Amino acid sequence: MTGRLTGPLTGRMSGRCNRVASLMMVGLLSLAAYADAPRDQLIQVSAAWTRPTPEGTSIAVGYLTIDNHSQHAVQLVSASSPWAQQVTLHESRLDGGMARMTAVDLQIGAGQRASLKPGGMHLMLMGLTQACRLGDAVPLQLSFSDGQIVKTSLLVRTEAKQP
Repeated sequence: MTGRLTGPLTGRMSGRCNRVASLMMVGLLSLAAYADAPRDQLIQVSAAWTRPTPEGTSIAVGYLTIDNHSQHAVQLVSASSPWAQQVTLHESRLDGGMARMTAVDLQIGAGQRASLKPGGMHLMLMGLTQACRLGDAVPLQLSFSDGQIVKTSLLVRTEAKQP
C-alpha cells in the first residue's frame, strides 16, 4: 500500500470544477484581504490646503477633498488642529444676493466624494495659535461616524492647484 487516498471524494477534479474552485478561493481571499485592510485607507483625504494668514489673524479657512471608499455612508463628526482652538464645517451660499455662511453637517455616501472648496463647503479654523505662512503644513485630524480617524495637513499656499 502506498498511503495514497483514492475514492469519489479524493479523485481528481475535472478542469471546469478546478477553475470554479480556484475562482471561489480567489474571491474568498480577496474578501479576507479587504476585511483586513487598514481602516484609514477606506477614507482618503487629498488636495488639502489653506491660504496664508496675516500676523494677529485668528481665523483660517481649510479646503480639501474626501473620498469614501467604504461600503457605507460616513459622517464627518469632528475636526481638530493643534494650530486652532476650534475647527468647524461651514458652507457659503448666496441668500437674496447676500453671501451667508452657515454651519453644516457632512455625510459622504459609500463610494462618493466630498469637495470642500472656495465658495462652498469649507473648514473654519478659529482661534489660531500661530499664523499660517506660505509653505507651512497645518496639522488636521478628521473623525468620522464609523470611528475612522484621518490625519492630514493643510498646505499653506496662495490658491488651489488646478487639476
